[in-house]
Amino acid sequence: MAEPARIEIRGKNVDFYILQNDQILPRRFWSYDSAAVAAQRLEEKQLHRGAMIRPCICCLQIFSSSHRFNRLCTRCSEEIA
Repeated sequence: MAEPARIEIRGKNVDFYILQNDQILPRRFWSYDSAAVAAQRLEEKQLHRGAMIRPCICCLQIFSSSHRFNRLCTRCSEEIA
């Protein structure tokens, strides 16, 4: 699994920005708090990008989904194919 991106907040007064892997993201923020909320959302997106545990829409068995559109477990997807 890939290493998550490093996210930092930098700036002062009323000009804050987010660095992701040492690259400045284009959006600027008026306060540290608003930049922190945006940084937290970026981190949450990174966590949910990979596999997720979810129920199969066919048999309701819990399985590890490989991507966001994967909704059938291996057994059900093989039966359908």
